[in-house]
Amino acid sequence: MYYYNYYKKPYSAIEVHYFLKEDMHSMDAFIQHNCEHDLLILIKEVARTFNIEIIVDTVPFAEGGLKRQLNILAKQENSKAIITAAVVSALITTIIVTPITTSLTKITEKVIEKIFEDSKEKEIKDENLKLENERLKQEIKLNNQKLENNSMIEKTRAKFYKRINNYAPLYSVSFTSNYGNKEILNNEVFVSKEEFGLYTESVSFFQVDSKLIESEIENNTILEIDDAQIEITSPDFSGRYMWKGKYNQKKINFLISDTKFLDDVQMGNLVFTKGTILICILSIDKLSNSEKVKSYNVTLVKKIINED
Repeated sequence: MYYYNYYKKPYSAIEVHYFLKEDMHSMDAFIQHNCEHDLLILIKEVARTFNIEIIVDTVPFAEGGLKRQLNILAKQENSKAIITAAVVSALITTIIVTPITTSLTKITEKVIEKIFEDSKEKEIKDENLKLENERLKQEIKLNNQKLENNSMIEKTRAKFYKRINNYAPLYSVSFTSNYGNKEILNNEVFVSKEEFGLYTESVSFFQVDSKLIESEIENNTILEIDDAQIEITSPDFSGRYMWKGKYNQKKINFLISDTKFLDDVQMGNLVFTKGTILICILSIDKLSNSEKVKSYNVTLVKKIINED
């Protein structure tokens, strides 16, 4: 059974625990408010990446240092609701405790796999629902690859740790996610103040205004182009994966977040010649009501064509 709230919907929860010196149970209101704003931006960005419409509820403070709980509810009224809410909750707690030097994709893939394994055992009885569940799993796995190169997530996570690092009474923070019945999704993970640099040291954009970030999220449009053809003009073997190519006769710089393809590139299993073409799923991030493109990202390489 899941706990229900005003909306009579199942939900998953994210618990944030701020540990304060001298058994304090109060925290600077402006810092706490801004930290929660950062977390809400992360939640919104992850939900947008996976095309999930959500509601976020908050519950009263609990003591023990200082605890906050955010409840994630999926807006849809179907069997996917429990799974999608769990995906957002579990991924947020995973992302926030993953250092900037660690690849997100493989870690988050394991989290997604665990959620679907649990849901098959506890929620899925009908064969048609199992098939629908498998489709949803593949869709979420595909979108998961976009998290790796999402600069908004990296910036916001860094801002969160920058804020609490500058707050003297705080010495640690922990994150947990669970279903509404308190059944654990992610075990509690602790990050001490000595480790905050692992989340901020290579990021230099703390001056970005949070209102601007939120506005950018709301005004973005993501286009998914299946079977897009990109002619590679300059592969990138540096590890940053900022490739150059031509798409629709236009020169573009693009990221590749297909980890299997990138592994093959690094291992030298692929040959690139003049005119090499990628047949791929291309994600185009652009401003709404505008032709201005912010970024191109190849999320899945389906085929490689060489002239010879």
